[in-house]
Amino acid sequence: MGEESSNSLQGEEREAVQRQLEEIVSEFEALGGRLRTLHSSLPVSPREDIMLLGEEDPDFPCVVRGAIECALDDHLRIVTETLLTAARSEAK
Repeated sequence: MGEESSNSLQGEEREAVQRQLEEIVSEFEALGGRLRTLHSSLPVSPREDIMLLGEEDPDFPCVVRGAIECALDDHLRIVTETLLTAARSEAK
């Protein structure tokens, strides 16, 4: 059990993988910034509350704003956190 696995990455190989993961996370964060900029540029309908309650069909900006919020909160944040956790892992 004390022997290291032949599949284990050490030294420079491990650091290269960590750097690549961190670069990928940076790219995801940049995409998140672009999505936030797009989100803030979209008009908010004065009837958005009613649309979000399902009492009225949502307009295009409402659909896009909702999709961006979902992508940022439910997906992109989780992906970046997961990849960063892996990059910083102390596992052998």
